[in-house]
Amino acid sequence: MFVLSRVDWEETVSNTVHALWTTDDHVWFYTGAIVITIMLTTNSFAFFEMCLKASLHLHAALYRGVTETAMAFFYQNPSGRVMNRFSKDIGLIDTSLPTVMIDSLCVRNLHLRFCIRVFNPAKCLQFFLELSGIIVIVALANYWLLIPTAIMGVVFYLLRGVFLRAARNVKRVEAITRSPVFTHTNATIDGLTTIRAFGAERFLEETFHQHQDVNTSAAFLFGATTRGFAFWLDVICLLYIASVVMSFLVIGDGK
Repeated sequence: MFVLSRVDWEETVSNTVHALWTTDDHVWFYTGAIVITIMLTTNSFAFFEMCLKASLHLHAALYRGVTETAMAFFYQNPSGRVMNRFSKDIGLIDTSLPTVMIDSLCVRNLHLRFCIRVFNPAKCLQFFLELSGIIVIVALANYWLLIPTAIMGVVFYLLRGVFLRAARNVKRVEAITRSPVFTHTNATIDGLTTIRAFGAERFLEETFHQHQDVNTSAAFLFGATTRGFAFWLDVICLLYIASVVMSFLVIGDGK
């Protein structure tokens, strides 16, 4: 696109008395575009490298802590809980956490200092520009709309606090109830010969279903909490859009 624009400019500038852009302007523009592209690409790779190193160091520290601990640790923590930390939690750090971080860090932390600390200033700048543009457009359209905008922001902040407290506890319960599932599975595999010898397959199967039902209930409750939070956010946005539309009819006298 840049090459085609440059060629088109070279062909048409000779036919104009005063060109809008000079050759130096084009050079500075293309140089700036190339530098910004390189910075954005480097930022993405740097964020990926940071997440990869953090995951490797966390896994190494977790493994070192388990292998170098005393035997009392294994009496207090069953094998299922240890497997839970190495499987589910590490898997979430490798797959879900980087994606969530890069999309939500700037939304949850509205100050540039934190954004620079997490090495993602481009996302923060994009968020600030979008937010500023929305507020300016709303103010230019009807300055009375700033009142429901401020109210919506306060309501969002309060709902966020309520959701985080509830979701954090529910997620903790889901993680706690997941450990007995791994513990039961590990113990069943280790004693498979004895189980078959005494014909206890049915009993262990029912016990496994009980553990799994408890864990599935907690997981379902966490999903319902998340969907409920999203639903109320959509309702508030719908009310805000309705207030914007009605404001042009009531305050603007239908014009």
